Amino acid sequence: MRRYLVEKSLKLKNIDIFAFDNEDFTNNLYNYQDPKHYRGHINHLILKKINSNSNILNITNIKNYEKKLVNKISICNIYSSKIKKDEL
Repeated sequence: MRRYLVEKSLKLKNIDIFAFDNEDFTNNLYNYQDPKHYRGHINHLILKKINSNSNILNITNIKNYEKKLVNKISICNIYSSKIKKDEL
């Protein structure tokens, strides 16, 4: 799905595709307030990354992103612990 979006967005100059699947916070159940939504501090972190143009997917990095994601899934360790504010 991510690759499809990246490929289709090549013709569009006014769009950026952001992805956070490879971030460590996605494995920590504490970071979710319910099955579909992150807690506020994670939303804040994501907005900071978007504002700094971090985590942008494009045609030059999509292959590496996919490799990292497959690797992350294959060794996934789900856990639940609080993230300290200074770690954000």
